[in-house]
Amino acid sequence: MNNLFVCLHGNIEDGILSKRGMAEMDALAKAIAANKSGGSYCLLSSPAFKVRESAQIIMKRLGMQGFEVDLYLWSEATRPLNPSTYFSERDIAKLVDVVEVRKERADNFIVVTHHPAAEDLAQAYIKRIGSLDKLKELKFGQGVWIDLANRAYRVLP
Repeated sequence: MNNLFVCLHGNIEDGILSKRGMAEMDALAKAIAANKSGGSYCLLSSPAFKVRESAQIIMKRLGMQGFEVDLYLWSEATRPLNPSTYFSERDIAKLVDVVEVRKERADNFIVVTHHPAAEDLAQAYIKRIGSLDKLKELKFGQGVWIDLANRAYRVLP
């Protein structure tokens, strides 16, 4: 993994992506494509419908065949009641492990999730590259590009 892109799902209306949310995710996917290094991608999503919709837009724009879903990325109150999720545990080390166990799969790793998991995951990797910056709350349809090789990051788009 050379790059990590941590993305917040797009704007929603009645529990699904709105037209605005679809446009946000398309713009974010274009920004990811412009900042990638190497040709391989791995895309990971929360199982929540609005997040999977967001991931599908990124997947199609990047020409990918599919993506993986991880229950731990579900970090909002509408999560399933019993399983372990980030919303219920707020275990940042476990959240980072969701990426770390898969990092060898691709040059560019993309995670699409909710508040606060998106900010917390991005902040953990910003700290790993040696920055003391405090990441601001992401807006819907935004992502954080963490360039691990060059130890830099930027909010997209």
